[in-house]
Amino acid sequence: MAKARICLVFIRSNPFFNMLETVTEFTFDPGQGKEKGRFLHFAKIDFTLCYILETAMPYLDSSSFLTIFVSAALVILFGTAYAGTFTLVKIERLREYMMPLAYAFWALQTYSLWVLSVSIKSDPFTLKVLMAAMVGYLIFPHIVYFLVVRTHAACESPDSH
Repeated sequence: MAKARICLVFIRSNPFFNMLETVTEFTFDPGQGKEKGRFLHFAKIDFTLCYILETAMPYLDSSSFLTIFVSAALVILFGTAYAGTFTLVKIERLREYMMPLAYAFWALQTYSLWVLSVSIKSDPFTLKVLMAAMVGYLIFPHIVYFLVVRTHAACESPDSH
């Protein structure tokens, strides 16, 4: 695994501190589990703090670019197709027998997201979080539709006027 630097920068709101400041650089050795630190001194104009974290991050093969690009595009396209088909069936612009097609789009989106996360070498925890988000994406339109139907029923009832 190669090491990568991640720098988080926070913009300062006080313009009076345009001077040399100390920034701590932390390096993490994932094999040892130890934290090493050192101090950097440099001139800063607008920045309050810059943490440079060195973490183990795998490099992506250039041969996997097409897989990553296509699977990311398919996640968006299949997600749009799922939401659109679900909505059109619920507002009765498509027949009820088209609802399995919406779920097929969701399954294809989930598979595309799985391929994407494997292609970018996500860790197992991130993969689990992404799959949990996909379950939420499956359930969320049902909740929204339920709330819309209940709201319309409440607003259109004779007691509401």
